[in-house]
Amino acid sequence: MVAPALSIIVAFHNMAREAPRTLYTLSPGYQRGVSDADYEGLAEDVGSSAVPLDPDFVAGFGPNFRLHRAPAAPSPAAAINQTARLATGDAIAVCIDGARMLSPGIIRLMLAAFRAYADPVVATLAWHLGPKPQNESMLDGYDQALEDQLLDSVDWRAVGYELFRISCLAYSSRPGWFRPIAESNCLAVRRPAWGDSVGSTSASFRRAAGS
Repeated sequence: MVAPALSIIVAFHNMAREAPRTLYTLSPGYQRGVSDADYEGLAEDVGSSAVPLDPDFVAGFGPNFRLHRAPAAPSPAAAINQTARLATGDAIAVCIDGARMLSPGIIRLMLAAFRAYADPVVATLAWHLGPKPQNESMLDGYDQALEDQLLDSVDWRAVGYELFRISCLAYSSRPGWFRPIAESNCLAVRRPAWGDSVGSTSASFRRAAGS
């Protein structure tokens, strides 16, 4: 069996509402210019108590998807490192917050970056659904019900780039497309850059994240 070029780890904790959307945006049917042989999706359920993710539910997004579980903890770093040790890809990407959704070209462009550069850190801009960053729009009454209505107002499942019509840049990415960003919720590095034993300690994730 040929190893995929990229392993994508997504950390979830009590996100039964958000997980279907996030995982769909990582699925082969949504991502453009790649196949399920190019990458694997590793859903990490970090101690969910309300509605834990189900393995069959995760596998339903594609033959390259599987679920791992980890105990609840204040930080997802240890769980992410645990899953990184099980990853089979040449490079490892992490979505630290499982409530995020991705654009349809992100995997194709990540793989292109690894072909173009010897040892890159590939990171994305951060966006918030809604007219303002959510810590502002919440003060105006923005909540889950309004967010559901907002998502229903565009056909993002068919055309993922419609998400940009209903979102705004987060504070960390406010300078825009071609300026440095303060942080990223989705970043990728080659396996050796992750650290000794591919994430054998929490420090490995912190080094990869640049913190």
